[in-house]
Amino acid sequence: ITDENEEDRNKEQTPEWKDIKVTRTDGVQFTVLKQMDHESSSFTQGLTFANGKLYESTGLYGQSKVRILDPEDGSVLQSIDMPPDLFGEGMAYYGDEKLIQITWKQKKGFIYNANDLSMEKEFTYRTTNGQGWGITHDA
Repeated sequence: ITDENEEDRNKEQTPEWKDIKVTRTDGVQFTVLKQMDHESSSFTQGLTFANGKLYESTGLYGQSKVRILDPEDGSVLQSIDMPPDLFGEGMAYYGDEKLIQITWKQKKGFIYNANDLSMEKEFTYRTTNGQGWGITHDA
């Protein structure tokens, strides 16, 4: 995978979502309540909302970030860059104001302080296919 291929995919036009209703086959319905502008070069891998803040992790080698976004307008309130050799993947809010994030193929994970994005811990993990994609936490 090259960064160029991922960037090209992100340059596609964003559809208008505000009037779309998504229905799952089991009958659960979702309605989009709000649409916000979003940085088109961001390859969103993790997105979570907690304590009035929107948190996003983005992927791509050399472009991966962890960010706090304003939930009202989507503007970036705070951002940290990941090392260029890491491809950021899923992220979840958990526990006492913590964020947990994993990487795609590097088998590394990180725990951040959700208030200032300072890294508190690095860990390694294993999966059956050697890749990290998404992560969640049930509070």
